[in-house]
Formats: sequence, C-alpha cells, structure tokens
Amino acid sequence: MWTEFISISLTRPGYNILMRPASDLATRGVPHAELFTVGFFYLAGILTVLVGIALWMSVRGGWLWRLGAAQVMLVGVLLTLTGVFPQDPASTDATNLHRLVSQACFMVAAAVPLTLLLGAPAAHAPRPLRQLWLASGLALIAIEAGGIVLRLLSTFPAEGLFQRPFTLALTAWFCATGVWLLRFGRTSSAA
Repeated sequence: MWTEFISISLTRPGYNILMRPASDLATRGVPHAELFTVGFFYLAGILTVLVGIALWMSVRGGWLWRLGAAQVMLVGVLLTLTGVFPQDPASTDATNLHRLVSQACFMVAAAVPLTLLLGAPAAHAPRPLRQLWLASGLALIAIEAGGIVLRLLSTFPAEGLFQRPFTLALTAWFCATGVWLLRFGRTSSAA
C-alpha cells in the first residue's frame, strides 16, 4: 500500500504527498489511476479481509474478539469499495459516494485495535502487543475525531494531513498483528 502510494504519487506532477488525499491518485481520468486502484484499494482490501479471517479463526475469543475480526473484514470490503467507486470530476454523485465509503472505512478502522484489545483473551495477546493495540487505537480515534471536527468546522482542504498519520498508526497495528498471527499460528499448531 505504501509502495503503491509513494511510487504513483511521485509520477504525478503537482501532487502534494502530505496534504492531498490518497484517493486523488485514483480519480477517474488521471494518469495511472487504474494501477493505483488495483494496488492501493483492491489488493490491500483483499489482504485486509484475509487478516480479518485469520483473526476470527486464531482465537476462540468472545463476542468482542469476533466483532473486532468482523470489523477488520468490513474495513477490507470498504477499502475495496473505495476503489470500485472512484472520485470522478464529471460526477458529484460519484465523488460523494467515494467520500462516503472511504469515510466509513476510516471510521470502522479507527475502532478495530481497541475492539480487539478489549476482546483478546489475556493469555493469547502478550503485553507489548496489547500496549501497541492500545496506543494505535487511541491514536486512530484521536486522528479520526480531529479530522471530522476540522471538516465540520472549516473547509480544511488538507485531508492528506490526517490520512498520513492515520495510515502510519494503522500500518503499525497491522504489522504487529500480522507478526503475532504468524507466531501464534505456529505456536498453536505445534501444541
């Protein structure tokens, strides 16, 4: 996802990597939009659904764990749909649909780490992982809430300014969770 974002953004003259939303790179009619959509939305969405399935199957947790795993799968579906419904300079409806789906994706993703933290059986998630889930969850909620408030109170055009730290916090969560899933899967199959 990051490779796709950085490489395509560097090919786009005038694109401000810090201030503009990533979706600008997938806007209908811009150079390399289809390539960006495949890597950034479709592939990442499918991989996110697979992580959600792995989380669902990894632990016999209670309803909060299952809810968190389902949220991860929903984030993957919403991320994929964000690519299915790109921004379109010729259609306000298409652009608004894209924004609605992408905002829903951000909102659900912000809740995932804390939901899984609250639902994880203590024996299955070591303390450092739980601490990272807490830190990333609080960061995601703070960034998302800040972005929503600023959008409601002003015409703040720098959506990328919120997307970059949000995506960094989410990436840290995904990497740590992925490593944990790989280690936990090996441990549980050996037992």
